[in-house]
Amino acid sequence: MPPITVNQEAKRAANLRVLQRMDNQIIDIVGSATHVVLYEFNSSAQQWEKRNCEGSLFVVKRSDVPRFNMVVLNRSSKENLVVTLTSSFQMQMREPYLIFRLATNDSNEQKIHGIWFFNSEDREATS
Repeated sequence: MPPITVNQEAKRAANLRVLQRMDNQIIDIVGSATHVVLYEFNSSAQQWEKRNCEGSLFVVKRSDVPRFNMVVLNRSSKENLVVTLTSSFQMQMREPYLIFRLATNDSNEQKIHGIWFFNSEDREATS
């Protein structure tokens, strides 16, 4: 039996439909990575800790403000990661992570997060 090949455009269209079910303002996928894992830096222990979030990552364009988001469709729980990408969003690449800061919901404190990419080429393309 020959291997099943998936047309990349059909795959992209299917991913876009899934993303639009969670946010109907999404109009395009700007970038993606097949598999990522979210980590958080524990400053007191000075080490990275794995969070309960891993799956496919998408950088999406929206028809309304905020114009761009980074979304991880989480396979580990029902809660997806959605990060608003604005002009003040800062990130940096530090092997093997793409690092960024996120404000916590309950304070002005910012937590340092790292996204580990299964495929390093995806990390470079996403950054």
